[in-house]
Amino acid sequence: MAARQWTTEQKQCIEADGGPLLVSAAAGSGKTAVLVQRILHKITREENPVSIDRLLVVTFTKAAAAEMKQRIAAELSRRMGEHPGDRRLRRQQGLLPRAAISTVDSFCANLVREHFHLLDISPQFRVAEDAETRLLRDEAVGEIIEEAYAQAEPGFLELADMLGNGKNDRRLAEDIEKIYDFIQSHADPEGWLDEKEQAYATAGPLRSTVWADVVLRHIAGVLRHAQALIASAISLTDGNAVLTEKYRPALVADRQAADEALARLLSPGCDWDTLPLFLSGIGSAPLKAARACGDEAAKERVKALRGDVKALIRPLPALLCGNEAQCREDLDVLRRLVAALFALVRRFAARYEEKKKNRRMLDFSDLEHGALRLLTSRGEDGAVLPSPLAQELSVRFDEILVDEYQDTNAAQDALFYALSREGENLFFVGDVKQSIYGFRQAMPELFLRKRDAWPDYTGESYPATITLGHNFRSRAEVTDSVNFVFRQLMTKESAGIAYGAREALVPRAPYPGGTGYETELILIDTDSNEDPLDGRDAGEARVIAKRIGELVGTLPVTENGVTRPAAYGDFCILLRSKKGRSDIYAAELTKAGVPVTTAGDRGFFATPEISLALSLLRVIDNPLLDVPLLAVLLSPLYGFTPDDLAGIRLLDRRSALYPALSRMAGRGTTRENGDLPERCRDFIRQM
Repeated sequence: MAARQWTTEQKQCIEADGGPLLVSAAAGSGKTAVLVQRILHKITREENPVSIDRLLVVTFTKAAAAEMKQRIAAELSRRMGEHPGDRRLRRQQGLLPRAAISTVDSFCANLVREHFHLLDISPQFRVAEDAETRLLRDEAVGEIIEEAYAQAEPGFLELADMLGNGKNDRRLAEDIEKIYDFIQSHADPEGWLDEKEQAYATAGPLRSTVWADVVLRHIAGVLRHAQALIASAISLTDGNAVLTEKYRPALVADRQAADEALARLLSPGCDWDTLPLFLSGIGSAPLKAARACGDEAAKERVKALRGDVKALIRPLPALLCGNEAQCREDLDVLRRLVAALFALVRRFAARYEEKKKNRRMLDFSDLEHGALRLLTSRGEDGAVLPSPLAQELSVRFDEILVDEYQDTNAAQDALFYALSREGENLFFVGDVKQSIYGFRQAMPELFLRKRDAWPDYTGESYPATITLGHNFRSRAEVTDSVNFVFRQLMTKESAGIAYGAREALVPRAPYPGGTGYETELILIDTDSNEDPLDGRDAGEARVIAKRIGELVGTLPVTENGVTRPAAYGDFCILLRSKKGRSDIYAAELTKAGVPVTTAGDRGFFATPEISLALSLLRVIDNPLLDVPLLAVLLSPLYGFTPDDLAGIRLLDRRSALYPALSRMAGRGTTRENGDLPERCRDFIRQM
């Protein structure tokens, strides 16, 4: 088997040794292969080899950890086949089951179990299931809200009135839990609450507040966009005397107004109260009639651009709601409400903690923060320092390798630094462009901060960054399309990262040439749908099914270097949301003769057999619930038909179904009723 040829950047990732590294790995760049190869290089190199049990490898999922161990084991076995007498390889293979290759949750759980006595927790603790924590959280939040009502604190009552809907406090409870979940991603949750609460008491001009900064930065971005549109409109009038005479004066006035508004907004002495006046001047001058201009397309384009400018500017004054004095009054009110809300969050955290402790339970956040308490301490100046235990454990690991670093949060990041040797033996791998879900309060800004601050790798100075931008998975047609779309969409302001040359995918996959691989955009005219009752999803699914049918057997695809005709299994349909849509797509594709499988999104409790069991339990608990009762009666358990239930309902149309069922059970068997009364009696006896 020929040895794999690594690119220069991949080789640097594998062999670099001397300080902290951040690898920015694009999709399809061989990130996992490079990470595995780095581990193998460290444990098998001739000079200064590292034992595999002296590496800490943190992955994102248990499946990823298992796959990494499997890959390492397979490569060690292959090398042992080539060098059967190599004792070092045999030793590394024996140590592999003990290697610290796991998720951060598993690592934290093991650490907490090993040092439970330092945390004042039971050695018999267990990790709670989601269903258990949900019940405990509901209990805790319900109790602290009831207690707050009993105490009738003015701040709380005002908060409850603002967030409530007059019927219940569901929104208040949800907000308490959302904030609690968010602060668990920080190394110091209590400190985060204190810091944000203090922000409402900040003195100084309104412009200096974080809220005004957000508003002003947004307005500045809109004004720059408007400037670009106005410049385009002015350029369209060049060379056309009529458009220059009729349209250009208003457009020039727009440009001057936009320039002046932006300059005033960016000036240090920006006056909040006068900003709306400067915004109102943009788009206020009317366009004069431009008849017989000789270029109707340019005329319409200028008018459209002017309309876009007006549409951009129109909502901006509403963002500057109230003058500075009024906004300050609002902040004073919000300060009371936020103080009341954060007090509830603190009480919820304490109550929830108490309930878990009584049941000897920990959740995943507890594991992370327990590990943090074990590994960190506070200096006299409040700085976070590695604890004596962290210093002891750091001797165990020659390197800490973190996969999917873009999905790390601040608490986890603090763990890695505490375990490291002052950050010098850290190796991070990730792709900030793939951190789009905020999974478990991920903080991609941690990745971006390092990538922007650390210089490119030279082999001489550390810390450093290495970019893996080559894509070994996709055709050039795919990467070109991806790059085109995201260059338009991803900016620093909108996505936290600008999609430039550093982010672009560079195709390196050795696909054979050919035609028919161009990216397609299929537009569907939904207004021409023949069936007005037919939904958009069904129409889209039919178009997709038709296109798949055209490509199957005709489009050549390459898999593992072998070219063959496309099969149905080569196609994947991605939906923004599966709920309520995947079944429609599956039905339409099946009608068109396209075999299809869908990833289930209903969950365990929504499967038919479990749903039926739950309905049966609900009926046993309360037979007056019509919907569960209908589900049970119509199920194979009892076999009632819709006609049977219609006959039962006719006996009592006003009350619940169960009284009507009881009335039918009290009737005798007749030609009209058949055995329906007897079946109703059997059902009631069983209940």
